[in-house]
Amino acid sequence: MFIAHVGYEVTADVARRLVDGVDPKIVEQSCAASLSVEGVTAAFTKARWSGRRLTIEAVVTLDSDTPLGDATHTCHLVEVAILGTVPEARTVHVTPRCD
Repeated sequence: MFIAHVGYEVTADVARRLVDGVDPKIVEQSCAASLSVEGVTAAFTKARWSGRRLTIEAVVTLDSDTPLGDATHTCHLVEVAILGTVPEARTVHVTPRCD
């Protein structure tokens, strides 16, 4: 019975990755990391596996009066925060939006 259980767990994990499935906790962690950066008022994140590489995309909302240079810096800080929070992530793309 133990062998069947382990076989199921391994097969389920491989099957989930084959269809780019991501653990919801990873998405929650990346969203929380985005919101922890000063200047970010809202965030939406999604993630997908591409082989053995996890790519995270984040759309962060900034104040409408945020200067372009500050927005670029804030996006970089979001990228660093996500990479520090989600060790599986290899690539992070951050897109800013103005409120």
